[in-house]
Amino acid sequence: MKFTKKTVIIGAIGLIFIIGAATGIPLFFYAKSNRLTITFIYRAGIMLEHNSKRIYIDPYVLLGDYSKKPADAIFITHSHEDHLSTYDINKIYTESTTIYCPTTDASLLAQYNTVPLEPMEEGMFGKIPFQAFPMYTESVIHPEENNWLGYILDFNGFTLFHVGDSDCIPEYAQLEGKIDVLFLPIYDSYNMMGPAEVNQTIHIIKPRYMIPIHYLDEALEEFENDYVPYLTDTIFLRLQLGESHTFRLAQET
Repeated sequence: MKFTKKTVIIGAIGLIFIIGAATGIPLFFYAKSNRLTITFIYRAGIMLEHNSKRIYIDPYVLLGDYSKKPADAIFITHSHEDHLSTYDINKIYTESTTIYCPTTDASLLAQYNTVPLEPMEEGMFGKIPFQAFPMYTESVIHPEENNWLGYILDFNGFTLFHVGDSDCIPEYAQLEGKIDVLFLPIYDSYNMMGPAEVNQTIHIIKPRYMIPIHYLDEALEEFENDYVPYLTDTIFLRLQLGESHTFRLAQET
């Protein structure tokens, strides 16, 4: 049989449909534009890259040349210096960057393009819906009345929840089964979550994945030894400092 350019193209198209039918996921779903890459920076800092957008949450200790990784949006959970660092914000901020923060902290970011938010307030960044969620502990260090925030971001139905420096709070019950990737601190101090509270939060929210952030090494080790082996519905995904993980998302509609 003589192979022409036309027959090769037809054969390639046919192979794509065969593989798609076998896996239930067409290959074009795996296009670069449908990937979400999460990079763990330091403490509670993470970087999200999706399509042409780059989003940071609580950027802190940005090592290397981050001028090559400017922010389209920055979400700040609260005003503690390891979460709201203008030194690090200045490394990634441009005239087109939008910063979202608690209303109570907006004055600290007055020199930037800032959008203040209240707990449970919803918004849109481009095509990405988000919701500000309550963040507090029983300690005076993270009081409820400060109206500090965690953030839920929705990437075409794939949801991420960064809780900030929170404890296991009653409001989490309304999120059961609604979160794909959950970022939790394992600190066991300042009334932030310890290993037992992290385990409790996971069983309340029931995320598909849990990524630890802002952790003490001994608290994280205890969680890994005592609780991770018994997680049945949630995948524990530990990222080292500067490490990235990419999720392949469904085709955008």
